[in-house]
Amino acid sequence: MCLAAFGPYLVGSMRTEQLVVYAMVFPVFFTLRRLPRWAFRHLLAWLWIVLVATIGVLFPYTGPQPWEVGSKLAGYDNLLLPLMVMLSVWCFVPADGAGRALWACARVVSLASAANAIIAALSTVMSLTGLLRPFWARVDILETVADRAETMGRYTGIFGQPAEAGLMYSVAAVLTIWRFARRPALMYLLLSILTVGGLLSVSKVFLLVGLPVTVALLWVWNGRVSTRVSLVLVLLLAWSVVGTSSFFRTWTGFGYLTRLLKPPDDVSFMRFYSAGRWGGDTHMSDLLSFIFDASPWIGVGAGGLQTAFDAQWAEMLVLSGLFGTLGLIVVLILLFNRTSRISDREVRLLGRAFFVVVLGGSLGITSLTANRTATVVWIVATLLISISHVSSESTLSKGSPNM
Repeated sequence: MCLAAFGPYLVGSMRTEQLVVYAMVFPVFFTLRRLPRWAFRHLLAWLWIVLVATIGVLFPYTGPQPWEVGSKLAGYDNLLLPLMVMLSVWCFVPADGAGRALWACARVVSLASAANAIIAALSTVMSLTGLLRPFWARVDILETVADRAETMGRYTGIFGQPAEAGLMYSVAAVLTIWRFARRPALMYLLLSILTVGGLLSVSKVFLLVGLPVTVALLWVWNGRVSTRVSLVLVLLLAWSVVGTSSFFRTWTGFGYLTRLLKPPDDVSFMRFYSAGRWGGDTHMSDLLSFIFDASPWIGVGAGGLQTAFDAQWAEMLVLSGLFGTLGLIVVLILLFNRTSRISDREVRLLGRAFFVVVLGGSLGITSLTANRTATVVWIVATLLISISHVSSESTLSKGSPNM
């Protein structure tokens, strides 16, 4: 499933990882007896969100609204896919094998994301639009978000929007540290490539969340003073390379990137870094005002509205109102609780870093329902939850393939 998340659209709106995940429906149905008891609390928390969104479909808001109702099929796809990922992982991967599965998943996500960063770098010097378009959207869409991003010098590789690419690079970076920590040369090479990919996407999710979390994780991973001094020197060297490299200076998005370091005095911090979505009289304030006036408790249903949400919290309020948002809070609390209880220090650090990336990313993208990236997020989250339920620390590896 991790590798499938990097696949193209196949037929219509069907993506590769959707086909793989939903192909598991019948096998999962016949293996539900394998589902561990502790899994039900996590499944029920997300199922609550689906049920509240369904109430909004059965009893829709009928008053005037500034946007058309969105596709119910697309809405249910976003809401049901996390359930299918959880069921598939917990039915087919026993808890004592979750560490090995996460080890393999981390390798796939790290290498595939690095490959995508290389593709993004190549896109700065040659046109790869024809090859990448099948990954961005279905064939009948003439202009995608990735197309518009490229006109600004923001290159995302196979991902359809910069925020999605930034979230994947962020998840890949923390997985890379855990997976390749015992091969530091390879780890730093992959992190460098992922960082270049994040910079080329000019994703604020990566720059404001993923990159700081990655640096913090590296800082605490090995507490030796010499290692931390080396990290500071590497960061200073990397910054000087970015600032003086002819590659970056000739890159059309360099000005857009550096502008993020100098917010104008007449624009609030929140408004500037949310690209005008939050802070004052904005599109998001209009959207949330409508929801709180029209249907604050259950939202407008799984179809949502034909407008951009740009944050997990906004999407949840639109689809399922305050009741559904309460379910999202419970989901995140359960994830934080479980990742904090992992006995192995390195996996626990990974879990905490991953949680911060998901939580921070949720302010700028629908990190739990955002197409292919959300599939990887849920695979990692589900495996971490499984690992947390392994009672004996002896069944956890210290970062070896036998984990």
